[in-house]
Amino acid sequence: MPHTGITLLLLLYLPLGAIALDLNSHLWEDRLLLLIAPSVDDPLAIQQRQALEKRSDALNDRDLKIFQLYEDSPSQFDNTQLTDGDAQQLRAKLKIDSGSRALILIGKDGSIKRRAPIDTELREIFMQIDEMPMRREEMEDKIEAGMPVTLP
Repeated sequence: MPHTGITLLLLLYLPLGAIALDLNSHLWEDRLLLLIAPSVDDPLAIQQRQALEKRSDALNDRDLKIFQLYEDSPSQFDNTQLTDGDAQQLRAKLKIDSGSRALILIGKDGSIKRRAPIDTELREIFMQIDEMPMRREEMEDKIEAGMPVTLP
C-alpha cells in the first residue's frame, strides 16, 4: 500500500477548489445547488443568496451544498473561491450559456434534477428534494432516531 501515502500527499497539494470542483467527489454524499448569475452583484443573485442564508437549517438537513457561479465575479463553492478556469470549466460541463441566471439542482446520484429560473422559491426546491426516494429514507431514519427534520 505504498501508493496510499503518495495519493494523499498529491491531494494535499491540489488547490481546494479543484477538490470541490470534482462533482464526482460529492456522489452519494451531497446534493448540489448551483446559483448561476452574470455577477455577484446581480440583484436576483443577491436575493437568492439572502434566502439561502436564512434557510441554512434546511440546507444542512438536506445535505445541500451551494456553488455560486458568476461570469464577471469570483465563483465559490461553500465559501471557497474557485479559480476562473475551474468556474469556466464547470460552466462548460453543465452547458451554462453566457448571461444565464438559473438554479441547477444535482442529486446525490450526480444527475441534474432541475434547471430553474434563479428566482425560484427555495421552498419548491426543498419540496422536490423531499419527494426523492433517498431523501424520504433519510427523513424516516431521522424521525426514527428522534432527530428533527426541517420543513420546506
